[in-house]
Amino acid sequence: VSSDTTAVQVPASITVPANTLSRPIALAIINDALKDGAQNVTLTASGSGISPAQASITVLDDELHNFAISSIPSPQIKNGPFTVTLTARSIDGQPILNYTGIPLLTAHASGTPLPLTTSAAVSDFIDGSKTINVTISDFATQALLTLTDGAVSSTSNPFDIQTGSPARFVWSAIPVLQIADQDIPVTVMAQDTFGNP
Repeated sequence: VSSDTTAVQVPASITVPANTLSRPIALAIINDALKDGAQNVTLTASGSGISPAQASITVLDDELHNFAISSIPSPQIKNGPFTVTLTARSIDGQPILNYTGIPLLTAHASGTPLPLTTSAAVSDFIDGSKTINVTISDFATQALLTLTDGAVSSTSNPFDIQTGSPARFVWSAIPVLQIADQDIPVTVMAQDTFGNP
């Protein structure tokens, strides 16, 4: 007997052949379309003249409720990749282990889209999660990442995007041929590791 037939169904009865002590049975795990979280089910086996036995099973919900986006330190550097882990979750916050969606990842600040590239497609989640490198090629204050699949959309913590610490000097272009006794206007610029001034 199943304590919750909306989650797990078992045969109403079974026959154990003579001279045997056990018989395998199939548990039917029911996949509904409800965002109802994990279901704890108690299975009970009983028979005439035999003490009953119980077993417990938890059926995880696989209906997408939201995404978790790992915390993004602030500031990040323009054109500098940073790592983000994305997790598809059910209504009770559990990872959806069989999630197969292809959500859309975008970046924006104050409603203005930001140019974004990723190191891999935002697909092929493993046990409900996907880790990728994200690069944003613009400066921003209070930037956000948003992950969307259909009607489900979740947003990261806000973070700034700015220039990194100076890492090198770069000369402006200098013509090869110059005239003696004439000054040449040139510029020397400090840049960070990713070429930002």
